Amino acid sequence: MCSFSENEVENHSQSDGGKGFVNMTRRHIIRTYPGAQRIASGNYNPMDGIILGAQMVALNFQTRNAPFEIYRGFFRDNGDSGFIRKPTFLTASEDGLFQIQSL
Repeated sequence: MCSFSENEVENHSQSDGGKGFVNMTRRHIIRTYPGAQRIASGNYNPMDGIILGAQMVALNFQTRNAPFEIYRGFFRDNGDSGFIRKPTFLTASEDGLFQIQSL
C-alpha cells in the first residue's frame, strides 16, 4: 500500500498527465489523504485522487463541506455501499498505459 498527500497527488497528475500514478494504481493499493497544511480539518477535492484511480481517499469527516458532499454523492449512486468499481479506462488498455483519450 502506498499513501500520498493531496499535494503529492497533484504533483503526480501534473508531471505526466497522471499516467505514472494511474499505472501505479494497477499494481498497488493507493491511499490519498489531506495535506498537513489542513490544520482546521478542511477537505480537499476527493475527485483528484479518484479520477486517477486511488482506491482509498481519506477525508476529514468532522467537516461537512463541499468536498465532503462530493465524496458522499459519488457513492450514493451505488446505494451508499462505499464501493465503486474502477472504470475500464483505469484498469485496461492495449499497451498497459493510461490512455488520456479515454477521458
